[in-house]
Amino acid sequence: MNTAPKKHILFVSYYFPPMGGGGVQRIVKFLKYWDYQQYRVTVLTVKPSFFYAEDAELLKEIPPSVRVLHSGSLDPFRLFYLLRKLFPHRKERLKQPRESGAGWRRLANFLFLPDSRLLWLPFALARIERLHREDPLDLMVATVSPFTAGLIGAYSQRLLGIPYVLDLRDAWTENPFHPRISKIHNYFQNRLEALAFRRASGVVFVNPWLEKKYRRKYPFLQEKRTITIRNGYDEEDFRELEQGSGIPESPQTAELAIGIFGTIYSQSNWPLPLMEAVRQLDSSLKERSQSLKIYFVGKWSGDFLNRLRELNLDHRIEQVGYLPHREMLSRARQMDVLVISHQSGLPGSPFITPGRIYEFLRLRKPILALCDRQSDIADLVRGSRAGEVVDYWDVEAIRDLLARWINDKTALRKNYSFSRLEQFNRKELTQTFLKFLAEILTHS
Repeated sequence: MNTAPKKHILFVSYYFPPMGGGGVQRIVKFLKYWDYQQYRVTVLTVKPSFFYAEDAELLKEIPPSVRVLHSGSLDPFRLFYLLRKLFPHRKERLKQPRESGAGWRRLANFLFLPDSRLLWLPFALARIERLHREDPLDLMVATVSPFTAGLIGAYSQRLLGIPYVLDLRDAWTENPFHPRISKIHNYFQNRLEALAFRRASGVVFVNPWLEKKYRRKYPFLQEKRTITIRNGYDEEDFRELEQGSGIPESPQTAELAIGIFGTIYSQSNWPLPLMEAVRQLDSSLKERSQSLKIYFVGKWSGDFLNRLRELNLDHRIEQVGYLPHREMLSRARQMDVLVISHQSGLPGSPFITPGRIYEFLRLRKPILALCDRQSDIADLVRGSRAGEVVDYWDVEAIRDLLARWINDKTALRKNYSFSRLEQFNRKELTQTFLKFLAEILTHS
């Protein structure tokens, strides 16, 4: 019997249930499959804050032994939440799920470095200091974005001597979703990023392309422990679907149902080339093209919605809005094709991997990846034999592919084998993470 005291690990994560969305899934699944015989776990997150999505069902996946602490913050989203509490009659205006527009994102990036959650930092540091004094921490894991969490880890290490692991879900600099502001902003952003990396005892990357990028950028990472641990799928999430509950799988109809899930930001991942290809099919296929429909499920920037209306494709489009995670999977199961769209040619585009792609793989639904042909997304789709990779800008190739699928929907079921998916099982990925943290603790 092991009588050694359990190590105490703190996760720092701004995004945490009852918040919903893709950014919450990684920590929820780590905690769900954690080894609580070996480690005690505390989570530090923010007090209730304005967020476009709630998914209280995710709280049921957090084991009761996990202690969750909430700190204050003066970041804009927390302040907005407090203002809504003061003026509840204004809530009705905010029900439509919207991503921040380009103007707001540029303003936020101009005012705050590294990001708009910067004013969470002093509150989080004070709460960590108090926790460490009352119940000493052996290790911290700071999961980013927001990148402020990386600074919380770095300053906790510097001020309190707590070793920390940086869990990098997104590229910090050269992130195609973040608007470029000025050379001065880029300079200080790079300085903050370097600080977070230098202070870390280890770094976890969400895909191998991201790890290679940063190992080239920071040679000192050769002397640190680094690992790639992807996002993935949770087998239990699919059990109900495959037992026949919820929305049934895509029916055998003439309609080609195309699903676009997740957040469409104010830049970088607008599926406009796809929409242009559909517009061209309207005129070339006439009646046959009536069998094609695109479903948007998630949230979208107002900029994108305005552009979408200009295309006059309302008869092709159904906008569903944000759905809780299990409902989202049920809706995705109805689709014939699932689309991942990321603009090629932008700095950082090859290093982006949306978390929902692994669940698309597990659903065994053909994926249409509109992206840089040399990228992690492309490698995933080709390596899993799970769909087609087309350069984001190649409208003609997209149009021709859609036309083939409309003419022969059976090709969607026989052309793709969906191989080697077991490596993306969340339970196994958590075991890999635990082994990595054990190494960090041994050498800290």
